[in-house]
Amino acid sequence: GANPIGVLGNVSAALELATQLKNNEARPVTDIFLPWGSGCTTSGLCLGVAISRHLKMGVWDEKPPVIRPVFIHHQGAAAENALGLMSFFLRTLIKDASQLLIDLKTIPPSVTQDALQIAQSMSPTLYYGQRYGYPKYGGHPLTPGPVKVMETITPAPNPPLWMCSTFTSKAAAVLVDFLAGNPDRSVLFWQTKSSVQPVQ
Repeated sequence: GANPIGVLGNVSAALELATQLKNNEARPVTDIFLPWGSGCTTSGLCLGVAISRHLKMGVWDEKPPVIRPVFIHHQGAAAENALGLMSFFLRTLIKDASQLLIDLKTIPPSVTQDALQIAQSMSPTLYYGQRYGYPKYGGHPLTPGPVKVMETITPAPNPPLWMCSTFTSKAAAVLVDFLAGNPDRSVLFWQTKSSVQPVQ
């Protein structure tokens, strides 16, 4: 599930990424792919990018990355398409987590507005998982997704990349499709949690 404290944990991760980029420990990022389940990770990423801009870390001061969340459940995609419910929950999480920091006098209210604008500018994928824990996306078997990701990496990772079938590999499969048509983009894959083991 999602809650403001969990969002702040993902804010910390986003700021860690911004620090790595600032120190040239990672390549510049134009797009970030991640799974969209409860919205905890996605909202934390939006708020973390906004805070990095407020701190003028020199990474996304001019233009934030395009955040491309992938729905991992068909009902989440349906709720978003019909009523915009997932975006509503996302905005609520951003506001609630921001308020915790505002109350501590850590950030000004303007950061909240920037985070909400980043969320508004997101580009959710048209793909979606059939349901949580089901190893398919967009009606297609999911297992080729992680395999393709590993095959495109040179040299091959050792040990091999681990991606769960219930959550992260749905976003990875979509990322592969995106890169095929956008080879000039510098894409980051945001590997997030799951307690379900991958399909063997």
